[in-house]
Amino acid sequence: MASAFISHSSPDDRYVQEFVQLVGSLGFDEVFNDSHSIRPDEYFWPKIEEGIQKCDAFVVILSQASVQSYWVDKEVQFARAKGKPIIPVRIDNCKLPASFDGRDV
Repeated sequence: MASAFISHSSPDDRYVQEFVQLVGSLGFDEVFNDSHSIRPDEYFWPKIEEGIQKCDAFVVILSQASVQSYWVDKEVQFARAKGKPIIPVRIDNCKLPASFDGRDV
């Protein structure tokens, strides 16, 4: 059973919903996406940490909005600290953060 965590910025929700379906069709049994994986009455950061710790692959959606997002950066740093494989997916012509320079995006 493989699982993926999708990190993104809220303005990119319309792209992310399609991407979540695609990832699910590639054999990931569980796909963590904050808008579907966290209830409105839950404190979100513990759920984010739990989702990252449990995931087999951490996918970060890179966009003009996400590269400026404090929370996306925090999720990426947490995933790196946990040794998760990070798969960057760029959806627009955003300037890549220095931490992603030299990677295929």
